[in-house]
Formats: sequence, structure tokens, C-alpha cells
Amino acid sequence: CATVGSSTTRPIRRPPARERPGAPAMKPSSVWHLYRVRLRARLLQECFAVVGIAAGVALLFSSQVASSSLLSSVAQLSRGIVGHATLQLLARDPHGLPEEMLARVRAIPGVEVAAPLLEESANASGPKGSESVELVGADSSLAGLGGSLVRHTTVIEPFGGIGAVLLPAPLARAIGVRDFGSEATFQVAGRAFQAPLYAQLGEREIGALVASPIAVAPLSFAQQMTGLDGRVSRILVRPRSGSEAGVRAGLVGLAAGRLSVEPASYDEQLFSRAATASNQSTVLFAVLSALVGFLFAFNAVLLTVAQRRRLIVELRREGYAPGTVVGVLLLDALVLGVIASALGLALGEELSLHLFRSVPGYLSSAFAVGSQRVVGLQSVALAVGGGMLAAIVAVLS
Repeated sequence: CATVGSSTTRPIRRPPARERPGAPAMKPSSVWHLYRVRLRARLLQECFAVVGIAAGVALLFSSQVASSSLLSSVAQLSRGIVGHATLQLLARDPHGLPEEMLARVRAIPGVEVAAPLLEESANASGPKGSESVELVGADSSLAGLGGSLVRHTTVIEPFGGIGAVLLPAPLARAIGVRDFGSEATFQVAGRAFQAPLYAQLGEREIGALVASPIAVAPLSFAQQMTGLDGRVSRILVRPRSGSEAGVRAGLVGLAAGRLSVEPASYDEQLFSRAATASNQSTVLFAVLSALVGFLFAFNAVLLTVAQRRRLIVELRREGYAPGTVVGVLLLDALVLGVIASALGLALGEELSLHLFRSVPGYLSSAFAVGSQRVVGLQSVALAVGGGMLAAIVAVLS
């Protein structure tokens, strides 16, 4: 057809589908049927993509679980001991501070509860083996802080003054000391000491702390075991409501520059800083490995690019709008991402149990790190989100 008054001829072009009214819509059942038909032609490539994305998801998930479990283990133990205490008077060397300071702390106006605590790293051994533990010496005043370690006051009061220890049930089973009166050997501060078992602590008594490597003893017996007679590691303080500033000032004056006045959560803060290098190396390893897995998946999906291009051309020729075409492709990404994420989470669970479970020696020697595993919603969301994003990018690109 020639345009009037023009020396050139121009073909009449049909408007693209998105410009034509009444573009056909594809039913969800048809989209699903189309996916199943195409899947038969590229099953091997899709399996490769699933494996690649699953590997990335597994490494991201397991590294997140390992990192959060480390921090949570120390935090649970710290909170289980300090309870509602907000301040502490802390010794600056392993020899501790004089126990006589306790009376002076309690005399500070505004102090509601002050509890002495003796803590020392030790090695507990029995007929079946040995474990590194945190020896905790306390008296009945610790129950006034409301921590889960001594929430039930009967845990330490019945054997106050008696030379015996309490052990979490998993720890007692691990070293083979399970019966009342059976002895465990504690190596602490260069000394070996025999201590009979008074009772095992289950989850009913101490909650999540049952997975923590601790041994609880009366303060006087713990002082005898460590050779620190008349000494304590720190004094936990719970001020009355509205009196914290005055109590802190009183503790600072009492410390006189020879002791430290810190928040009750000081151990958590200290561990968080100490574990930074370990967490960063774990995350870096996981991210690099995940990138390799995602690249593997991306390359596997690239093998099906020709098929997807033909599909797009056919759908556009049939008059389907771009939104419908994108929807068809997103179904590919959705199925791929869901299957790969589910497989990756299952694989990541095993990796977190066997590969990332070990605790660096420099942390285990300074802190009581338990075997708790914390699988938070954030870890799951991050891993699944990464897997779905990788699937969408691989398919749509």
C-alpha cells in the first residue's frame, strides 16, 4: 500500500500483542500443563540447576545456624546465671576478689540483691570420657536473681556445705557419672579433685542450659576445688528500681580502680567480639561456596535458553501479552527455587550438625560454649530468599 503523496511504500505493521485489545489470557491449569510438557525435554538440565542452588542454600543456611548457635549458647548460659542482675563487680585477674567485698556491696544504698560467684574453667572426667566444663560455685543468694540455672532454689540449697556437684544430664551421660555419689575427677587450676555427684540437672530444672558444659557446686566447695579460699570471681548486683545510677557510682567507688564495674551482660559482649573472626571466616567460606553453587545453577539453566526463547516467540505469536509470558517463566523459577530450597535446607541441617559444629579452640578454652543449636527464622528466610533469587535471576536472564 502506498501512502498518498509519498514516494515510498510502507508495509502495514500489526501492533504487538500488548497493544491489541483483548489479548488472550492463559489459565493456570494451562500454564502448569505447559510447564510439565517442557520439563520432560529439559529434565537433566533442571536437575543440575536444582543441585547447584541447593548447594548454595545449604551452605548459607548452615553457616548462619553455626554463627547464631555459638552466640546463643554463651548468651543463654550468661543470662541463666545472672538472671535479673544488671551490674557486676568483676575481678581483673584469675585470683578473683575477696569474698569480704560482698558485705560492702550489699551495704550500698539501693542494692536489692548481691550474689557472689566463682567461675573457673575445668576438665571433668569419668569412666566414659572427659569434657571441658565451666565450674560454677554459688550460694543460695544467686536464686534471688531469678536466673534459670537456680530458678528452683532446691537445686543448690539441699547440699549447701556438702562437697558435691550438680551436672547437666547430657554431660553426666557423656562422662559416665550418672548415679548419686559416683565421683567425677575435676582438673582445675593445675589441681585434680574428686567430687561426688549430687544430682543430674534436666531440662525441667534448668531449661535450655541443659546443653551447656557446666558443673554447679556450693561456693565453699568450689573455692576448695580451685584453691581460691575466700575468693570469688565476681559479684552480681540487682539494684532497686530507679537506683541503678547510684548503685553503679557506689560500685565504682568500691572498686577504687582495682576492680571492674561492668553490665551483667559483659560476658556476652566479650564473646561476641572474640567470635567475630570465626564468624566472619565461616560466613566468607559459605558465601564463596554459595556463589559457586549459584553459578553452577546459572550455567545449567543457560542450557535451556534456546527452548525458552522458542517458547516466548510462540506465545507472542499467539497473541499473549508480555505479562503472561513472564508469568509462564516465573512458574519455572518458582518450582526450581522451591525444590532447590527444600533440598538445600535438608542438606544444610546435616552440614550444621557435622561440618560447622566444632568450636574454635581459642573460644572453647575461654568460654563455656554449649551444644545448643539455634535455627532462627532469619537463617531460614535468608537461605530460602537466596535460593529463590538465584532461581528467578537464572530463569529470567
